[in-house]
Amino acid sequence: MNESKWRKFILSEAVTTTVKDVTFDILKDTFKNKYQKLKTSSVSGGRKLYNDPVAFPGATGMTYISDDVALERWKNKHTEFSNSEIILDPDSKEWFNLVQIPDIKKDYDERYKGIGDYYDKKRPGEFTGD
Repeated sequence: MNESKWRKFILSEAVTTTVKDVTFDILKDTFKNKYQKLKTSSVSGGRKLYNDPVAFPGATGMTYISDDVALERWKNKHTEFSNSEIILDPDSKEWFNLVQIPDIKKDYDERYKGIGDYYDKKRPGEFTGD
């Protein structure tokens, strides 16, 4: 990691990288007030899960990333965004903006705009439950 990224970690500033390059260690280093509370219940495989994770956006909602396995599953599910920019912002006031991936928001907006346009073109009474 280059010197400017370490500086951002130390100062708790927003970090920008790509989805494929994000690691669980980067998350823990960036979000100093998160990933502090380990779950006390046992998990198979000896995984260490955290009670205070951050949420990653997805096309259908948010996913809490509570360990490295959850991060890898999320990345495998969203492979079309692996080269996309990801912004990790520990100073965000809203929990849902701690992790931002502009390409996912753009994809979501474009996908659902088409659905809205379809129904906007129909006149009242033409909705047939299709």
